[in-house]
Amino acid sequence: MAQKKTKTPTAKGVKAETHAPAEVATKKTAAETPPKVKIGMITTMIAAIDDLLGLHRKVEKTLRATKKMKVKALSAKDQEALKRYEEGLQKTLDIIAPAGMEVKPDEILLNDLHARTLYAVNWPHYIYPNWLSEEINFDAHMNISQFIYPADNKTVLKLLRKKVTQMRSSMHMLEQRGIVRDPALEAALQDAEELRDLLTRGREKLFQLGLYVTIYSDDKEKLKKLQTDMESLLGGKLVITKPAFMQMEHGWISTIPFGIDELEVNRNMNTSPASACFPFSSSDLTDDHGILYGINRHNDSLVIFDRFDLPNANSTVFATSGAGKSFTVKLEMLRSLMYGTEMYVVDPENEYRELCETIGGTHIPISLESSNRINPFDLP
Repeated sequence: MAQKKTKTPTAKGVKAETHAPAEVATKKTAAETPPKVKIGMITTMIAAIDDLLGLHRKVEKTLRATKKMKVKALSAKDQEALKRYEEGLQKTLDIIAPAGMEVKPDEILLNDLHARTLYAVNWPHYIYPNWLSEEINFDAHMNISQFIYPADNKTVLKLLRKKVTQMRSSMHMLEQRGIVRDPALEAALQDAEELRDLLTRGREKLFQLGLYVTIYSDDKEKLKKLQTDMESLLGGKLVITKPAFMQMEHGWISTIPFGIDELEVNRNMNTSPASACFPFSSSDLTDDHGILYGINRHNDSLVIFDRFDLPNANSTVFATSGAGKSFTVKLEMLRSLMYGTEMYVVDPENEYRELCETIGGTHIPISLESSNRINPFDLP
């Protein structure tokens, strides 16, 4: 092995000569050289094996590592194999997607389910809070979506000033001609001036709101009836709707939880009416049969259902002392008896005896001193 001399300074400044090994270039034999490995093909095979074993986390990790590799590291054959493997993975979209979809001019057919979208084109002069409660509680399978876009107040104020000037000029021309005043024009001028004052003071802001409703039904004739009922319900509040004819796919996409407005049918609204469109209501808790339990305090609807239709009919009543636990249970018993329900009460405090005798029931006292006994082997 060859060596070379180097001179290094010492601590005392004396030059000393040391011998350091020189870099030696060596060649490995063919037996010592590892073979080149096809990384892409092996990665694909490992991912496939992990998928068969159910190791989805390893699959995702392997795929992420493979995608970070340079394209040059994979041959065309390996890239094709990886592409086919990724196409064979089960994705969330494959699970939630319908088996078939047919887009028609007046509806969308999802498997055997018909869907039709309505959009609001005209709004009343005034709307009241929680006006959407009846539509939300409408007895139908449907989706309701709202899109609210903020507007630039400076631009709106310029447009309002121009509009107010035009309306005042129109009123002045009518007065000069001696024509009877126009109440609609005067009301529009008053509303525009009020809105301009509110926007200038910062008490209100302007928005653009779009309202879309998609109704679903398994029968086409029933879908038409539901559409008519919904249009009548909204029309009674002066909210005019139209079906998204020739745009059913765009309307359907606008009402599913993607947050995409593909119809873009919006109406200008300030803060007060826009806030009244928020659906602060709950759906009805009413079943087709059952007993009355009370009144829904959110929308004043009746709470009616049959607890024996549930998978587990057991219930427990919790409340503070004197809140009416016994009264609630007794009232439920009386209402359930009207449907032929059999009642058995274990009453250690003897507080159900009067109720039992009133409805013609049988009271059986059980104690150490009574002659009545319970044979557990006779119980059903």
